[in-house]
Amino acid sequence: MTEIHYLGDIIDASGRRPDLEKIQAITKMPRPDNVAQLRSFLGMLNYYGTFIQEMRQLRAPPDALLKKDVPFKWSQECQTAFEKAKEILTSPLLLTHYDPKLDLIVAADASDYGIGAVILHRFPDGSEKAISHASRNLTEAGKKYGQIEKEAASHEAEIECKAVKTQVPIDANLIAEESVKDETLRDVIQYVREDKWPKKPPPKIKSYFALRHSLSLHDDCLFFGPKIVIPSKFQNRVLALLHEGHPGMSRMKSLARCYVYWTNITKDIENFVRKCTSCQEVAKAPVKTELFTWLKEEKPWSRIHVDFAGPIHEKMFLIVVEAYSKWPEAIEMSTTTGKATIRQLSRLFAQFGYPGTLVSDNGSHFTSTEFTKFCKANGIAHLRSPPYYPQSNGQAERFVDTFKRALEKLKNSETTTEAV
Repeated sequence: MTEIHYLGDIIDASGRRPDLEKIQAITKMPRPDNVAQLRSFLGMLNYYGTFIQEMRQLRAPPDALLKKDVPFKWSQECQTAFEKAKEILTSPLLLTHYDPKLDLIVAADASDYGIGAVILHRFPDGSEKAISHASRNLTEAGKKYGQIEKEAASHEAEIECKAVKTQVPIDANLIAEESVKDETLRDVIQYVREDKWPKKPPPKIKSYFALRHSLSLHDDCLFFGPKIVIPSKFQNRVLALLHEGHPGMSRMKSLARCYVYWTNITKDIENFVRKCTSCQEVAKAPVKTELFTWLKEEKPWSRIHVDFAGPIHEKMFLIVVEAYSKWPEAIEMSTTTGKATIRQLSRLFAQFGYPGTLVSDNGSHFTSTEFTKFCKANGIAHLRSPPYYPQSNGQAERFVDTFKRALEKLKNSETTTEAV
């Protein structure tokens, strides 16, 4: 026997997950028409709360209908939460088994309407997997707290760990404590504090000697300009934090330049990314042709580029890229007909206004009569890329490529909805 079914869960060597046969009662449930039906749905949904990180965000719209003296009016926001909850339940949800030999991480956060927490294991390869999620709504009084008070409320529950090495996020106190233990940084800190450097610095501090005019101390932490210098013990952990979401080598270097520094950090970042299996599996192939060059727009929303990405994990996404700011929008679509495309673009235009020019490929969703009428009625110049040269819609094409590769990198650690 490789797995067992127990109390609505399937348990095997990799962890535990919901039994799809058991959650059919939820996924097949019609839209609630009254408070009693809504309570029934939320009660069944709440049973799987340990699997769902954003449970309180999902429950917030329908929960509002359970308040006293609130009329039962099922809004589009409630319907979206209802459908999203079903979608998440049918996605791969896996909680890893607790292992007393592994490090534990406890993280908590707060939003305008609830607080949530997750307890995770950190594995030897640096990956993190959830053991359990928890969340609760804020009271009406709690919702009036400032963000600092809300964050504090998310930490009010005490967790006791026995026979486990504690693992907490890196903070200034830890960095200061470890810096004085680091053989190199200990000497550098002393030189900075006394403002007295040796005329012939030893080899291990030569790189810092060259930067001495930009080094400073703050709360016993060493800084290079505005960037904190990370002691060797924490460098791998910082690399893992910088690489969350698999941003790629250039983006990772850019993030590092804003916040942290240590000798050879650039080389360490390059080696870290090269060893990332997810990044290498979806590495971008070299561009074989030059992309079409557009004139630079002078104001936002003058021109947008649209395209479809997918299927990605059996889902389609409408991609919209604003040419002036390069701001992207990714909208999940259940169907890609011309009518559905118009509906989603209309919602976007209601928020940002109508563009002067819309650039697309020659897909049927963009060449239909109704889409042509839609553009004409709203004063939008519709430009289509030639079939023999689709690169002229390069801004959307590039983001589609980036979007696909990012989702592929995250496919093993998050649901598609979470990744987007």
